[in-house]
Amino acid sequence: MATVIVRDDYIRRSDLERCVTVVKDMAAGKTENEELIIEAIAHVKGYDPALIAYFLIFNKLIPKLKIEIRFPKGYSNLKVEMSLKQLGTYAYVMSGKSLFSILGLASSPKKAVEFSFQNDDQRLTDYPDKYFVFSREIIPAIVVLDNDELMDIAFGQGLPELSSTSLKEIPDNVNWTSDNDLLRSNIHNELRNASVPAKRRQSLTNLLKAAFYNSLYEAKALPMYFEAVFVEMSADELAKIKAGRLEGEEAFSYYRSIRPLFDELAERSMLHQLLFNMILSTNAMKDVDTGRDELNIHNQERFISKLYQLWDFTKDFVSGIREMAKNIRDHAKPGIGAISIRIVSTQTWQDLQSLDDMSANIYDGYRKFLDGKLSEAPDAFFDVHIADLGTMGAVETLRKSTDELLEDPDLESIYSLLEEDKMILESMQISGLFGHGPILNQQLKRSIAHFGLMTFDQLMVRNYGLLIACSTAEGGLPEIFINHSISTDVKSIGYGTNYHIVLPIRRAEAYESHLPHTITVPYDTSSKELKGLEVLLDYKYPGSKYNDSKSPQLAIIRPLHQAVSLRRDEQILWKEITKTMTDVDKRNPSKLLVVLDLSVVELDDSQLFRLAGNWELHFPDIALAIANIKTDLYHLLLKINDLFTSNTGTVDYWNVRIASIVYSYIPTKNGRFYFTDVLWGRTYEDFANLNWVVNQTSFNSTVLVDEVRVKKAVLNYNKKLSPNTPVAFYNKTTLLPFDLMINGEEGRTLFEHNAAVLLQNQIKITG
Repeated sequence: MATVIVRDDYIRRSDLERCVTVVKDMAAGKTENEELIIEAIAHVKGYDPALIAYFLIFNKLIPKLKIEIRFPKGYSNLKVEMSLKQLGTYAYVMSGKSLFSILGLASSPKKAVEFSFQNDDQRLTDYPDKYFVFSREIIPAIVVLDNDELMDIAFGQGLPELSSTSLKEIPDNVNWTSDNDLLRSNIHNELRNASVPAKRRQSLTNLLKAAFYNSLYEAKALPMYFEAVFVEMSADELAKIKAGRLEGEEAFSYYRSIRPLFDELAERSMLHQLLFNMILSTNAMKDVDTGRDELNIHNQERFISKLYQLWDFTKDFVSGIREMAKNIRDHAKPGIGAISIRIVSTQTWQDLQSLDDMSANIYDGYRKFLDGKLSEAPDAFFDVHIADLGTMGAVETLRKSTDELLEDPDLESIYSLLEEDKMILESMQISGLFGHGPILNQQLKRSIAHFGLMTFDQLMVRNYGLLIACSTAEGGLPEIFINHSISTDVKSIGYGTNYHIVLPIRRAEAYESHLPHTITVPYDTSSKELKGLEVLLDYKYPGSKYNDSKSPQLAIIRPLHQAVSLRRDEQILWKEITKTMTDVDKRNPSKLLVVLDLSVVELDDSQLFRLAGNWELHFPDIALAIANIKTDLYHLLLKINDLFTSNTGTVDYWNVRIASIVYSYIPTKNGRFYFTDVLWGRTYEDFANLNWVVNQTSFNSTVLVDEVRVKKAVLNYNKKLSPNTPVAFYNKTTLLPFDLMINGEEGRTLFEHNAAVLLQNQIKITG
């Protein structure tokens, strides 16, 4: 038995570090103990929120480890007790194990409270009502492993994949009502009563459903989401339906404006659901002038805009956290980590300083920094902890991965660049990974680029967040990075790598996000657009097989490597592509267009970015078309590229020698709708102008999503476009209609998909 004595009235960061030291010794075999006791001498008022996240890591390092928190006799603090029980229940649902027990609670003086939920009928009925409750302030701690399951639940799987019933179906035993408050309460009660922690998947699904419905509630639109109930209503009944203070047609018009957002949210992952709900549950939606969270005819445009803005920010935030989690999974040894996220009110600054006794001075400095940047004090903060117990620090891990890249024969052409990186890494500190100091070629070359730290640092900078990073190699000294020059008096847990993020949630200033608003198909189709479809029918498929190298060739490659999660999966996918390319006639590369059909391949944005970089590296003179990816993924790719080019400064926006085409889609109720975009250019202005031209004959998402920025680039452009890709363009800039030749789902061409969707639209006659 190893005991960590807590003598103060908080379980602080320094106490947590002592726990880490004990468990590391156990894992290394320095002690045979497999029991950790955290014994509080005083009556504890609070605890470090990262505590449960570290319990998850401890359990993965030592599966048989028993952890017990002991309070002094007569201890009674309802807030601490309830939060520990709630987090213990959450931890069980996420891990399937009772991670810790609690001894000494006034409510259970004679025995330890455990979180097993296995064969205790009383707990199976009692715990859900009391402790498995939906929280607006804290989410379950997430364990990060070097396998896919939990990562996929947290960042990948959408609600439809977890739930057996549609979100549009009102839960069983709940009667629909037009009262937003009452309907939310009834739905939450039903979901809570149906959640037995022993049935982990069902409980987690219900938790996410509760978050989704609560987001609709905060948007004043929960009753309107269940659209089937309106079919049998009379006109008089429909006229009484409300959204906030809007009524009848005004309410429905408002709902139609935000429906695309919630259609997208419904498809998203656990973290998207929980974080978006957490933001909406703060004062972020309150009007700056009135201080009220209300929706009326005067402020509905601001209300709608704010909802979309917060959703865009949520996607950015989840993307950043995902990249940090991938860093742990792919690079930490062992690849085990955890993430904890909570909302902290402005009034708890004192608690933050009390809990993080290893770097208390930084919070005063950060508050003064915010006072000089924001027009009003934030209402609340995200408090995020991301940690691993890797035996190598972040920089040391990158040194090792660079050595591994130097052994890869496929990268022989960039060995000299990697050797330069190796020299820089010899003296690099952790701050260099955030772009402070010499720039690595791995931050300049798309095919081997690393994005996790760079992405998150930019998110923090743009939104005035605080980021404290600490990395410690085994036997070495901690390396610390702070993204603001506000204090040097900072210490952190001296094992592995850990990040502490504090991000303000505010009303007055707009969040800055690179992600687009929800991309939608026009609800109306003009007669002019239909005429454009008729013109495309005049083009003929030139054929995909030719006996001579002088004729244009279209080669379609469909990789079958489905799940691409780890870096080694990326390597397997690339080898599959290059093996297929050996069978393609490459004697006249200027006459060849290769279509990379990613129908069955699951990639994220950074993986797609590296894949495109590999193509540019290995096949620089062959035109590439990427087909059958989601349009969101394409725009995440653009976001990463913007970040990549702005950080490096000297890199072309994209390959200027030859253009690449992207055929992406959004799902609609009538099937997929495809967009056509082109990647090319030395500058963003080159890229924007070529897409502006493509937009004249094709549906182009670049222009649709970022029209203001694109138009500005077009108005100020005085160069002649020349994408140097005659196999894909005639008259230099007019894209050939390959959507007539490339298939989407069920053997239908991309053109047929779009025609099927557009013909369902209302035809609007235009002159």
